[in-house]
Amino acid sequence: MSSQSLFQQGMTLHRAGKFADAEAIYRRILAIETTNVDVMQMLGVLASQTGRFAMAEQLLRQAAGIAPRIAGIQNNLGLALLNQKKFADAETAFERAIELQPASPEAHNNLGTCLRYQGKLGRAVETYRKALSLRDVYPEALNNLGAALRDQDRNSEAITSFRQAVLQRPEYVDAIENLGHALRVDGQLDEAIASYRHALALRPNAGTLSALGNTLKDAGLLQEAIDCYRQSLTMRPDARTGSNLLYTLHFATDNPAEIWAEHILWREAFAKPVTPTRVTFVNDRSPDRRLRIGYVSPDFRGHCQAFFTLPVLRNHDRKSFEIFCYSNAEKSDATTDLIRVNIDGWRDIAGLDDDAAADMIRQDKIDILVDLTLHMDRSRLLVFARKPAPVQITWLGYPGTTAVPAMDYRLSDPIIDPTDADQPYYSEQTIRLPETWWCYDPLTTGPALESLPALRNGFITFGCLNNFCKVTPRTLALWARVLQAIPTARLLLLAPQGSARNRVLALLAAGGVDAHRVEFTSTRPRNDYLALFNRIDIGLDPVPCPGHTTTLDALYMGVPVVHLPGGTAISRGGASILHAAGLDEWIASSADDFVARAIRHAQNLPALAALRLGLRSQLRRSPLMDAPRFTRHLESAFRELWQRWCGSELGSNSVDFS
Repeated sequence: MSSQSLFQQGMTLHRAGKFADAEAIYRRILAIETTNVDVMQMLGVLASQTGRFAMAEQLLRQAAGIAPRIAGIQNNLGLALLNQKKFADAETAFERAIELQPASPEAHNNLGTCLRYQGKLGRAVETYRKALSLRDVYPEALNNLGAALRDQDRNSEAITSFRQAVLQRPEYVDAIENLGHALRVDGQLDEAIASYRHALALRPNAGTLSALGNTLKDAGLLQEAIDCYRQSLTMRPDARTGSNLLYTLHFATDNPAEIWAEHILWREAFAKPVTPTRVTFVNDRSPDRRLRIGYVSPDFRGHCQAFFTLPVLRNHDRKSFEIFCYSNAEKSDATTDLIRVNIDGWRDIAGLDDDAAADMIRQDKIDILVDLTLHMDRSRLLVFARKPAPVQITWLGYPGTTAVPAMDYRLSDPIIDPTDADQPYYSEQTIRLPETWWCYDPLTTGPALESLPALRNGFITFGCLNNFCKVTPRTLALWARVLQAIPTARLLLLAPQGSARNRVLALLAAGGVDAHRVEFTSTRPRNDYLALFNRIDIGLDPVPCPGHTTTLDALYMGVPVVHLPGGTAISRGGASILHAAGLDEWIASSADDFVARAIRHAQNLPALAALRLGLRSQLRRSPLMDAPRFTRHLESAFRELWQRWCGSELGSNSVDFS
């Protein structure tokens, strides 16, 4: 059989997915015709298809050396390099392919992807558009263009591009999933849910199930979200999906035993397998020396966490503490710059796996490592599970537990954890800061406070601007009792458009509240969001998970909040804030008491008006906004825990885990 006939046979096997048989034929030809460029190229393509990218690169470079003016070889070489993250070399190969064949839509599309991976988003968008100009029907390029536009925060344009990709190929699952992601960001939750369900019908996938769960959570469909996470975990165990489940449970229940049972499952599946049995540290054991503190977070950026981290970072005693931030953020911004100028060392760990991130922390000789996220999005708890620092503490994401065996302590306060009754539901030892767990700075001087809205409206406006996933049926039933008792009162509620609002109206109607008494609002830029509080007389907290940052924002804008603590630490966060602000009379002891307090405060407009005008100043005078004082308390805890570690190890720098 001639080499050409053999080559055609190999190509037929290759197209049929019989890669081993095809490769055997290609190599048989190449053993005889060592400079056969066509065979060399197809063998390189096959190597790429089977994940052997270094081999593919070698073969395709050899082919390009023999035939430097074949665009297809350069394009395939670029793909092999791209898959090895050799972006600069890949970019050169794709540009060479375009130079040889300017009308190649594939080469332009591939170059666009290479540019996007390097963050060269402007050029990537231009290159994808060029590819689309060269081919009328090109759903892959439309999908890639949508991804680049999304990365530029041009979400509306991204949605259009993904829609076009799906129109061109109705069963294009990647584009359907990307459309779901973009619609979720845009707040079009009903359509996002429909997109994810469509994608799952075409291709069941654990990641898509988890994304659907996230969107259902945003829409307030908590049990459906929990069911999705559990289905996803059954298909593919994944620590991040497990964390999504744990975090969402806090919105659905305040039964600590139920939440802890799920944490145990996460711990056994994901944290314990990577927890070392013994760790040795090289840290200087001097108890009173300058300590190296590392904070780990994905939110060192324009995120509500900055309202709590920046005040602390600005007030750390830099003579006694050297401060490092380990950032898992996907993007940086102006807030990132503010954080960086207030610390000693910045480390980007977003591109590092857990082992590499833990090694970096060990090399930095961090003494105390602080988690700021728990099980919220983009958490790096499995870095902590590897025990890279002698003392490890969790604080700030929300009052709760990580379930990480190597996490030593959790910070709290006397209201969040008034006793040790919940200690069996925490994997860490609880350390109560003396006054408060919170250290708040709104990072704005506006908006200006306005007078009590009821004085100009003639009716009381209750409001809640919390994340909508907290607005449970139990919450709405409680609020309906308040609104029913005050027939002229109105409710202003932040809620996504679509079916979520219809569900709210239906549940309130079941409690005797007409739809005309309810006004909805959507998410908006921070100062516009804060200005909404000028339309609210009294805040109503959701249950079982209350507002935290939102409650502080409300108080800053002169709006007191009626709060009902529950059975978990996170459910008592609102009580902690109100107590520290001097507003204990706004903390209810039961559902009946919640209704009674809301009614009583609403009926005393002179007192409510006076409180509104003085509440911002009262908040500023409280421990909640005394950053120097809070930071000294935090540093005292750090020092005590460090000295405890030094003393308890009895001269040994090794730690054993059971």
